[in-house]
Amino acid sequence: MPAWAVKIGLQVAQDPEKALKFLFFGIMIIIVLFMLLTLPFFLLFIPAAEPEQYNDYRNAALRIASESGDQLINWQEMIALDAFLLKQDFSKSNPTHIYSYFKEAFIWSEDVKIEVACVPPKKHFICTRTETVYHKRSLDEVMSRLNLSTEDKESVRNYLALNLDDLDDNSEVDGPIDIPPGNFTPVINQFTWPCDVYRVTSGFGTRIDPITGLQGALHGGIDIGTPMGTEVRATAGGVVSFSGYTETGGYMVTVNHQNGYVTRYLHLSVMLVNVGDKVRQNDAIALSGNTGSRTTGPHLHYEIHENGVKKNPLLFYK
Repeated sequence: MPAWAVKIGLQVAQDPEKALKFLFFGIMIIIVLFMLLTLPFFLLFIPAAEPEQYNDYRNAALRIASESGDQLINWQEMIALDAFLLKQDFSKSNPTHIYSYFKEAFIWSEDVKIEVACVPPKKHFICTRTETVYHKRSLDEVMSRLNLSTEDKESVRNYLALNLDDLDDNSEVDGPIDIPPGNFTPVINQFTWPCDVYRVTSGFGTRIDPITGLQGALHGGIDIGTPMGTEVRATAGGVVSFSGYTETGGYMVTVNHQNGYVTRYLHLSVMLVNVGDKVRQNDAIALSGNTGSRTTGPHLHYEIHENGVKKNPLLFYK
């Protein structure tokens, strides 16, 4: 046994209390040294965005989704990419940059022809119309298109590994997630309720994504727990601007109203209106369903937009 070990052993035997103090201070010194050595690496992984800037990314993701068939980008992926690309200098970031850059990076579209009923009906003739279908690239696809190296991709993933909600004291997006307990009676003002079911199962704002499990996912409307085939009604008078199928939202109807308002009804089973139809408040426009890739069960996803911005629908019924 080395002489120094024998010496320490004798000291411990002679004065155990002194030995424990020595051991305690030794451990504390090791912990402090470890923190000093790892702190620079830890700080490297924290995007230096201000908490109020987080909403710029959330709102940009909502705006992009509203313009691209409900293709929702994870706002934390957007921040992680900017943290790397801007070298954490978020003074170079602004809402215009966030919206335009990430829409081009994550979203792509194609025009497809779909068969529709001929108006008026024509025998032995197939009528078609052209629709723009939107698709979303994954984070890995975006990083590959940017020609990031394996090391750079790992840096982005390190940023993404942070739970930014824990660093953010302002996690609301244009109104809180507000889920009434059980059934509730909405106050009818300019909008009526879209169906005869009042059970809100998921509110507006950030949440844990029910499909991917990611935290901080944006939910741009409310979910109403409707059984299959529940009648869905227009909540205000207007003109149908979309009636068709989207990859994530399934069968969907969009109605344009006066004063810059738009309502959307997603995951439908049957659509009862066509593009260009004029509808009155409370007219039946569809039957609820469970269509589209972003659904875990029968329900109606309902949205209200004001001048292109998604609003918390429940704020219109209080």
